[in-house]
Amino acid sequence: VTLSALEEMFQAARSIMSWLGDCAK
Repeated sequence: VTLSALEEMFQAARSIMSWLGDCAK
């Protein structure tokens, strides 16, 4: 797994977490 792939996965995970946080409000 390349570093760029990890960065993409990390950004995707953060966006999903923030999206879930918005839905939970």
